[in-house]
Amino acid sequence: MRKLAVTALVLAVIAGLIGCMNFVSLSPDVTMMSLDTQSSQLEEALTALRELRVPTGAPNGVEAKVESAIQKLEQAQTLLEAGKEDEARERLEGAMEQLSGGAVPQVDALRCSGKKGRCIPDEEADVFIADAQAVCGMIDEILWPPPVALFSANPESGVAPLEVSFDGSASYDPDGYIVEFHWTFGDGASASGEIITHVFAEAGNYPVVLQVTDNRGKKSSTQIVVVVEASIDRMYVSNAGSDVIATAQLDGSHSAILAVASLSNPIWMAVDAISRRIYVVNYNGNITVANLDGTGGRSLGVATLNDPRSVALDVEDGKMYVTNEGNDTVTVANLDGTNGTALAIAGLDNPQGIALDVASGRMYIANTGTDTVTVANLDGSNGETLDVATLSKPYGLALDLTSEKMYVVNSDTNSVTVANLDGTGGASLDLGGLLDGPRGIALDLAAGRMYVANRYSHTVVVANLDGTGAIALDLGGKLDTPYSVCLGPSQEE
Repeated sequence: MRKLAVTALVLAVIAGLIGCMNFVSLSPDVTMMSLDTQSSQLEEALTALRELRVPTGAPNGVEAKVESAIQKLEQAQTLLEAGKEDEARERLEGAMEQLSGGAVPQVDALRCSGKKGRCIPDEEADVFIADAQAVCGMIDEILWPPPVALFSANPESGVAPLEVSFDGSASYDPDGYIVEFHWTFGDGASASGEIITHVFAEAGNYPVVLQVTDNRGKKSSTQIVVVVEASIDRMYVSNAGSDVIATAQLDGSHSAILAVASLSNPIWMAVDAISRRIYVVNYNGNITVANLDGTGGRSLGVATLNDPRSVALDVEDGKMYVTNEGNDTVTVANLDGTNGTALAIAGLDNPQGIALDVASGRMYIANTGTDTVTVANLDGSNGETLDVATLSKPYGLALDLTSEKMYVVNSDTNSVTVANLDGTGGASLDLGGLLDGPRGIALDLAAGRMYVANRYSHTVVVANLDGTGAIALDLGGKLDTPYSVCLGPSQEE
């Protein structure tokens, strides 16, 4: 009895391996994990068990029990392959009993711990017990698999403050039931419950983690990153004629000039609303990054650029995508400009505007050479040409992923084409005849508005997404050959 009490104490302090301590027989109707997973786990357990080193001085019964456990695991493997799950379960339980109820207590009872005579050195005993318990843990994972954590977030991105609904009801436990849902939101807050809501007050990328616990105390977790952007309240316009960026509120008021270092004929831009930075393509062939207040401007030496035109950002993955008119490619690089790589995408011909559907892993590119739009995977594969009706020298391109629409600026016809993302249903919008040499376009989906930069009239035309209600803004006379327009937060948090 004393030996058994000591054994129980030793086992209790070996964390995480409850299945080897509280040995409970499985009911016949309990479902274990999938056959492929079982086979893989069994092979790992067998490998570890065969490598188990019986301590010097251990009685012969210890080695016999280890050999018996190996045989039972081998039998379980054969039975599983034959589809005899109940019999395999019995062998697995038997293997655990040989280790946790036999070999481990025998070794533990013979550890030296100051004893005289025949004994097992404490260090060898500790190693054997830990390794045997690790094997028990592997078997335990097969007999009593952990729960599976699954959840959805709606929406997964948006503008701060952003309320998101989280639903963990798809989570399940293969052999029991879930007793706890614990959430952490990446902003210091946490909550419990199967279905909850949370408000993200500030911009940022928030790793939301759901951890579920089953009725045997086993846990598992999964994660979704919620992207929260700062409130959109300003426009930023590249002035190719004066090497500056004009900025104003969305109604054109409170305009200002940002004199950004290293600009040279700035054409296309993209805003990182989370880090409050702006990325500018210069006609001379490089890219400038600066803070939204114009400070900290510096040139990025991005490899593989060749007469670059437009830029789009995948902020979550830390990548930029730049169209190259010089060789009909797209350069993908890190946001710091490193690791620039050229993607040769089928269908590109004088590529201009680019927009990303990050969730679907797709990019859309306007081609002035063929009056088409190319769509491809973000790695450049599966390039497809869309013959969108009414395109004529398309430049700027923007996506409304919620409505599954694309908006493409036509420089030849002073219009904007709206079409489905598959290229069908193309229709031309003239925005009240106010467009004159249009190039870049940006969408404010929350307000249902589009913004189009006009090179020749030195204006930004603002209109509803259906083209109605168009007005021209001159930003207090601060526009000089405006090429592109971006929407983003104010310069300061």
